[in-house]
Amino acid sequence: MYGFYLSPYNKDNTSEVIVGGYDSKMVKSGDIHWSNSILEDVWTVNLTYVKIGGNDANPSKYGIISGLPYLGIPIGAAYFAFESAVLKSQMCQSNLNEYGAFVCVADLEITKLPNITMKINNDIEINITAEYYVYNRTVNKEDIYFLGIKPLEEDVAFVLGSPFMNRVYTILDFDKKKIGLASIFEMENAVP
Repeated sequence: MYGFYLSPYNKDNTSEVIVGGYDSKMVKSGDIHWSNSILEDVWTVNLTYVKIGGNDANPSKYGIISGLPYLGIPIGAAYFAFESAVLKSQMCQSNLNEYGAFVCVADLEITKLPNITMKINNDIEINITAEYYVYNRTVNKEDIYFLGIKPLEEDVAFVLGSPFMNRVYTILDFDKKKIGLASIFEMENAVP
């Protein structure tokens, strides 16, 4: 069993990995939502729904738990709903950078970007606000913001990378092939 939490980019340094259990101080009492991994070889959860900016956008039935630095959205209705909401905000360019990410204006108002809400296993709802998927880098002494959202070629699964992992405490039980997701004390928007 492994328990882990990835702290948000540029927020704090509270990331942790526990081998052989999980940190009960990080998890609200009795708030672990367990499910079987859908696929045998990959840690996957059932996505009851995905909403982008409040609109239904869930062509995929599952999400792959990943430590990648982005949230992967399959190209299709879900991704186009996100792209439309981002472009409507007029905060980001329509062309993607070489990493497949939107590049945004220096005076980015993240409150104008859409929230991404996911219900996992018909059990726990995770709300990912823009502060969890907007990254800042300094390039040639200029602040550049980009979105940790990546379009995926196939409409197979969402990749639940760090914007998702910053919102939950994750427990992987290798013996039982179960995934535990839990709200974290400091979080306000991940509510079962």
